[in-house]
Amino acid sequence: MIYLLPYSYTPSLLLNHVMKKAILIILPLLLTACIGSQKPTSPDECPDEIEPVCGKVKMECITMPCDPIEKTFPNRCFAEVAEATDIREGECDGEGDMTDEEKIKAALEKKPGKEDIEFVIDQEENLHKRGTFKDGGKFLVTKVGTKWIVVHDSDDPIDCSTAINYGFPEEMIEDCEWAEW
Repeated sequence: MIYLLPYSYTPSLLLNHVMKKAILIILPLLLTACIGSQKPTSPDECPDEIEPVCGKVKMECITMPCDPIEKTFPNRCFAEVAEATDIREGECDGEGDMTDEEKIKAALEKKPGKEDIEFVIDQEENLHKRGTFKDGGKFLVTKVGTKWIVVHDSDDPIDCSTAINYGFPEEMIEDCEWAEW
């Protein structure tokens, strides 16, 4: 059986024609695959599926360097949008297992010489708490994500600018002092 082509193709022209057709078919598929694999830039681009992951997110602290905190995200997409690192499947360990008071105690005990402390929370409002240690001294803590950050913990006067930058209400820091320059 002999096939007649409408034009007289040489083998190299025929190969060239086949290659062009293949490129026209394959190129859109490759572009679609590349576009579909781009990282999302907004939570709006993430699927609604709930497959919890735990990741570490950077924190911005005003007075000291802060370690990244672990945060549970609904799925990997949300974690990637938040630029989380060390992403792993499942909820973050201990999240939800500890009460706020236990988390505050753990945060306060990170400072050397503050092991097994006892304290009382005297004032609390939303994400801010103020308390006193049973052996003397006072502290201010604020909640960022699921972690409590120690803003002040000593007998020294509370620095007004630091407390205000963390959003503490005025009635909680009435005895603060402005640093002298």
